[in-house]
Amino acid sequence: MSEANRSKKSVGVLVGIGVVAVVLAISYIVPGLFQGMENKTYDLRYFLRVGQVGEQDIEDVVIVDIDDASLYQLGRFQNWPRLYHAKVAEYLAQGGAAAVAFDIFFVESDSLKPDMVQLYQDTKGEQIQTKLSQNKPFKQAAEKTPELISAVLESWGYDQDFGAATAQAGIAYFPFYFTTGKLMDSTDLTARHWSYALPKAVTEKYQYIKSQGDLYQVGQMTAPIPVLLESARGTGYYNIEPDEDGVARRIPLFLALGGRAYPSMDFQIVLDKLGVKKEEVTVELGKYIRAGNKLNIPVDQDGRTLITYFGQYKKFRYISYSDVLTEQVPAEYFKDKIVIIGATAAGLMDLRVVPFSNVFPGPEIHANIMQTLLTGKFVKVVPWHIQLIILVLIGLLTVFVSLRFKPLAAGLILFGMVVAYFVTATVMFDKSLIWVEMVRPLAVILFTNMAILGYRYLTEALA
Repeated sequence: MSEANRSKKSVGVLVGIGVVAVVLAISYIVPGLFQGMENKTYDLRYFLRVGQVGEQDIEDVVIVDIDDASLYQLGRFQNWPRLYHAKVAEYLAQGGAAAVAFDIFFVESDSLKPDMVQLYQDTKGEQIQTKLSQNKPFKQAAEKTPELISAVLESWGYDQDFGAATAQAGIAYFPFYFTTGKLMDSTDLTARHWSYALPKAVTEKYQYIKSQGDLYQVGQMTAPIPVLLESARGTGYYNIEPDEDGVARRIPLFLALGGRAYPSMDFQIVLDKLGVKKEEVTVELGKYIRAGNKLNIPVDQDGRTLITYFGQYKKFRYISYSDVLTEQVPAEYFKDKIVIIGATAAGLMDLRVVPFSNVFPGPEIHANIMQTLLTGKFVKVVPWHIQLIILVLIGLLTVFVSLRFKPLAAGLILFGMVVAYFVTATVMFDKSLIWVEMVRPLAVILFTNMAILGYRYLTEALA
């Protein structure tokens, strides 16, 4: 080997390694640059993957849907008495459902407040008393009009009935939600016995919500009304916080307020179904959340796990709420199933952006989260040290091709190499849910080839 060839190879190796170093430095200095583009390749892989699967063939988790047909039959949702929900919970429990998750926030009582009762007394009391006194059978009762009005209106609402029904059922879960801002750690007083004792460093990490690329401190909890929370089998937060580009790809399985960690309600339901106790849950940020010997969930440095989406909209079984309320579906169908009660009706639907769709209902995101945990089918990100080895090897291979062949031939070979790499990464995701980076390897190939072409031009022009 001539001294010139040896020198070219040495320079080539330095260029390849140098480009990898520059790409890694850019990733560190501007973390969102490559990651944002990488997320889009991830979304594309998901789009290709979920397009191959059928509809409504997952029935371990079922969605009881407050749909347009239910509104047509039962009327305006806001006017539904909570007795409907009580009857549905009782019916599902009768059928042997494993859990009933309400994707509805019951944060206000449906009973009338004392000032509303007094307002009615002040504006309508005299009129009602006059009417009663004019009717002979009720003449004596007219003297008790204020007491009668109070007795009727103060018992208005079905919270107590709803709470009694869900306590009897023993399988209902009611969510709460966290908001960011000024810390008000007293807002979780009614829910504290649901919290987990995690290591201080872990709890401190979970005190921040990462939403659309920014970090926000958890400020307060908005919990279900006490009568429902007391009757619940469990609870948890139901926030879904998107990535920087607004897409729901990841979820933290815990969030913390005032030094206490609370689970996602989806996670809590799965833990209960698997029989995992609080003290069996351990967290190591950047590695895993371990639930006894049942689950080993991969998480990033922020304690988030990637949501595995099993298909397009309605991959899970949807059943109309009104059909369950009127017992059109056999109760036995729900045996051992997790049931999510949520809405897809126009005006009620909680719509989100997911990797393969700009319009995807929130209840089905929760169904996918629970199915991910139940099946253990997690998206696995290639570890950073393996990805580093891949980048170095790609850089060195690009150097070899760029030095060994003429520019046109080298360009065609490198193009083929990029296609082969992308196809391999897509197949690995489709078959094994392994997320191999695409963008930084492509950047290494492009920048290395450009650098070698420039080096060849300068050395050959001067030769």
